Amino acid sequence: MKKAILSVKGQITIPQEIREHLHWQPGTTIRFEARRGFLIGKREMERDPLDEVAGILRGKINDVDAYLDKARGPRPNPNQKRK
Repeated sequence: MKKAILSVKGQITIPQEIREHLHWQPGTTIRFEARRGFLIGKREMERDPLDEVAGILRGKINDVDAYLDKARGPRPNPNQKRK
């Protein structure tokens, strides 16, 4: 178990071994929570732009194929002969 000392300003330095293990770099945003006497720090993950789009579309589109047919027009039927 590693330890750190709380400064007068309420700051601590997370030991290097732990930062390396968690892949935390300078500038990493960490959210803290106090739970049952423990301090829990979780890295705030950057939002993926695709997750943002999925969030917008969630509930509006239930079937990807139907959405693509609507957006692009119906797909050709592979069983039909081409003209």
